[in-house]
Amino acid sequence: MMNTVLAFWRRLKSPVGARKAKGLIDEELRFHVEQRTAENLAAGMSPSAAAQQARKRFGNAQCIREDCREIRGANFGEETLQDLRFGFRLLAKTPGFTAMAVLSLAIGIGLNSMVFSALNAAFLRPLLFKSPDTIVRVESPTIPYPDYRELKEHSRSLAGLVAVSRHMSLLRDPEGLKTLPTEIVSPNYFSVLGVGAALGNVFSENDPRLANEQLVVISYRLWQGRFGGDPALAGKSIPLNNQKITVLGVAQKDYYGVNPMFKSDVWFPVGPAVMENRDDDEFELLGRRAHAISVAQVQAEMETIIRQIGLKDPQTHEPKRVLVWSEARAAMDHGEALVLLVMPIVGLVLLVACANVSSMLLARNEQRQREIAVRLALGAGRGRLTRQLLAESLLLAVLGAVFGLLLTIWAKGALFALIPPSFVALVPEPQLDRRVLALTFLLTLLATLVFGLAPAWRAARTDLAAVLKGEAALGARYWRRLRGRNLLVIGQLVVSVVFLATSGLLVRAFLRGNTIDLGFQRKAMLQLLIPGINGPESRALLERIRAIPGVSEVSLAMGVPLALSGGGATEKVFLSDAASKGPTDELKIGFNVVAPNYFQMMGIRLLRGRAFEEADNASGPRVVIISEAMAHRYWPKEDPIGKFVRVGNPQAEPAQVVGITRDVVRNAIAETAEPFIYLPLNQRGCGEINLLVATKGNDASVLVLVRRELTSVHAELEPMFVMTQDQVIRFALLPQWATAWLFGVLGLLAFGMAAAGLYGVISYAVARRTHELGVRMALGAQAGDTMRMILREGLVLALIGLALGLPAAFGVGSALRGLLYGINPADPAVLLGSSFLVILVVLAAAFFPARRAMKINPAEALRYE
Repeated sequence: MMNTVLAFWRRLKSPVGARKAKGLIDEELRFHVEQRTAENLAAGMSPSAAAQQARKRFGNAQCIREDCREIRGANFGEETLQDLRFGFRLLAKTPGFTAMAVLSLAIGIGLNSMVFSALNAAFLRPLLFKSPDTIVRVESPTIPYPDYRELKEHSRSLAGLVAVSRHMSLLRDPEGLKTLPTEIVSPNYFSVLGVGAALGNVFSENDPRLANEQLVVISYRLWQGRFGGDPALAGKSIPLNNQKITVLGVAQKDYYGVNPMFKSDVWFPVGPAVMENRDDDEFELLGRRAHAISVAQVQAEMETIIRQIGLKDPQTHEPKRVLVWSEARAAMDHGEALVLLVMPIVGLVLLVACANVSSMLLARNEQRQREIAVRLALGAGRGRLTRQLLAESLLLAVLGAVFGLLLTIWAKGALFALIPPSFVALVPEPQLDRRVLALTFLLTLLATLVFGLAPAWRAARTDLAAVLKGEAALGARYWRRLRGRNLLVIGQLVVSVVFLATSGLLVRAFLRGNTIDLGFQRKAMLQLLIPGINGPESRALLERIRAIPGVSEVSLAMGVPLALSGGGATEKVFLSDAASKGPTDELKIGFNVVAPNYFQMMGIRLLRGRAFEEADNASGPRVVIISEAMAHRYWPKEDPIGKFVRVGNPQAEPAQVVGITRDVVRNAIAETAEPFIYLPLNQRGCGEINLLVATKGNDASVLVLVRRELTSVHAELEPMFVMTQDQVIRFALLPQWATAWLFGVLGLLAFGMAAAGLYGVISYAVARRTHELGVRMALGAQAGDTMRMILREGLVLALIGLALGLPAAFGVGSALRGLLYGINPADPAVLLGSSFLVILVVLAAAFFPARRAMKINPAEALRYE
């Protein structure tokens, strides 16, 4: 084994030490000739005769020199360079073939690099924590900050525990307000996670300023981009959330928080009000395991502490489940699962590209049979010939990889240009790091072997005698080669059919999603997320906006269906006189806070009872409106109108049910309706609220006037997010659109390469059967018969591809059933449409070679070899 490794190493470094090796061999040869000459002189020969006799007996020095170099492996490097130079010259002589092959490989390699770079950016990059393998995530349905403090104080298995809550902040700059992803964190956040500062300081538990001053830590990206890398920024104030906040420091470079899909730019410490609030339970917990403590031990301890917390006050603590897992392992598992799911899909395109190039190489090598036979006849070894042909394939793969990386860079810029500016900061940016470059290198080698090995091996097995006699195209050998190329084309067609049919199903689902009943009316409407405003101020604002030309109606709501707010939030609801849910009658139910005219403006039908009124204010009795699903679940045989519920805690003032609305989608189109409750805006304020402006179709001009009215009411009142209802619905359909786009692009690419491969196969078959076709036509066959025969061969390949591809497409569609909104994976329109398209393109690809066959002159064909 060691000898083999050393021999390979000598071969690998042979180009570098070639000159030194040549000198050593020449010196060795001179020594032996001189020794032989000395022996001849001692035997009494003259000097000239002695030297001549020594050289004669020693043999051909050049042959010996070559043998020595071969044994040492010194020729390997030089021969490889020769192969590459020769291959480059051949590729330059056939620019059409080279361009087609490189384009196919660039698409295949580039697409894989592009998708992997996106997955790598989102899921596979190492966590920028100190010793990330010791970080664990502690998850429970609800963890308010007081519970976090008890977990932190009583835990012995964790060296530290931090609390994180995600929000958005507003930064004012010369262009207006910018929305920044934000984490509100416990003071020990940076110290426990081991994240340092690039400038100034980060939060510390022992810093007394946290209790008295408003401090913030910003990201390195924000520091460089918005503040120009100002080295004196620490200690200065910046305009955040309509206040002047002091910058404590800048987090280390490339750190964006605990969630790679939510790239934070701002970190605030938890405020005193939140520290004692049990209703704010949107915290995530991350901890660092103590030395020699396992994840299972942390899990057991967390369960014990949570149970003890619940026993202290059963009225305010519902039973909770706690899950603990390794953050680094979980992130890697999630990323690896996505890679294993997505990469094989895009890998099929690379296989199609390799099959296409392999088919082209087979045809090209068939045309080079005489050249290959002559080289074999002159003494070239078959292994040496295979290596030379593989060198050509390697050149094609390297060129494909280079252009594929350029395609990846271009695609990254093009895709980021399509992302709305409000979301750019949230999206992980793909980069060509070591992992992406390593994958590209591996794909290059893999592609070389996949598409280059079979043609090279087949070419090296050329029957020397048959080729030199001109019999290469005769007999079963020709049909075996043609059958091999046909199998490649069929494989390409199968993959193409799967992609095209799946794309068709997803497009139909996307179109259906645009027409499906959402429970509210689709209309031209602007949705602006603004800071919360009080009752009198909000009524004045609504009146001013309602007076804008082009505005038909205005309303306010905490959440909007299908928007980022998910149609609202969740809240504890206690049923005081209905079917109970556990000993405390406590439920977790989605809720929304809305203005009185919200239902009318959104077109949400009121089934029974009444809508909210202006009289439903802070001084009036508490009222709520419930959804149809809530009425059916908790009052299945009663009329809910007049029933009472308590919202938030069991001691809250009872609120009477005054109306029932039809169910409305919240987070996703075609989701199952769940219980939902509406609260009047005049009785419960909001920190942030959506301003809903129904327009007469002129959204852009209305938006300018709405912004003007907002700032006239309050100078700092600017929208954080602005979207139209149509954009919100399309965003909700993004999974269908993105998946349809992915499968559609992959299908068109694969189908285009399959059509090119089919064209090459039939063209090759026509060229090799020129003599046969001439004989047929000389014996009376008509030109139309010849065309039908060629078209029939292409049609047979298409039908075989469809027979194998359609069942596979049905299987993929069944796996994606959750995205289809009830569309049957065996939808006849999609499958028949895909089949028709495949047959049409296949016949078009076969038509041109068939037309060429019709024009064959029998006299010339009979002389064709």
